[in-house]
Amino acid sequence: MVLSGGGAMSALVAGLRRAGSAHSLAAPRTCASSRSLPPSPSHTPRKQSLEAAGNPFGGCGATWLQKGGVSAMLAPALRSALPPDALLAAARDSAPELAAKLSAQQIHEMLLAVREELSAEDASAAGDAGGEGRAYALTALMLHCCAAAQLAQQRTEPTPT
Repeated sequence: MVLSGGGAMSALVAGLRRAGSAHSLAAPRTCASSRSLPPSPSHTPRKQSLEAAGNPFGGCGATWLQKGGVSAMLAPALRSALPPDALLAAARDSAPELAAKLSAQQIHEMLLAVREELSAEDASAAGDAGGEGRAYALTALMLHCCAAAQLAQQRTEPTPT
């Protein structure tokens, strides 16, 4: 199957036809003028990619017990490359770990400190584009504390019979 007329487009069309034909199963030859997409990355499930990167909220309980402030707990989340939705998922997923490490009272104190920091951030960063990442991280930390507080409260309440 030979096409007359030459040119890069003819060669490309000939290559496509040849590769799709029953006579030749060989891949078409690459043409210097043709462009292709780079190879696709291997598929990594979201949960696995979160675990590989490490959960930025995993050490919050230990940081709080060492009298680290909200900024110290926030640092791993700010360094994280996770998008906002994945950051929220990581915060929610690691809440049971925080509830196991801290008492309900300690989690409540931590929650109050995060709430104060978030209020201060809202007041000072009105229209500040650079503070958006910090606001996302604070929101995720607030979710982390709220979910852990709920779990700790369920743990301390007697189960109705």
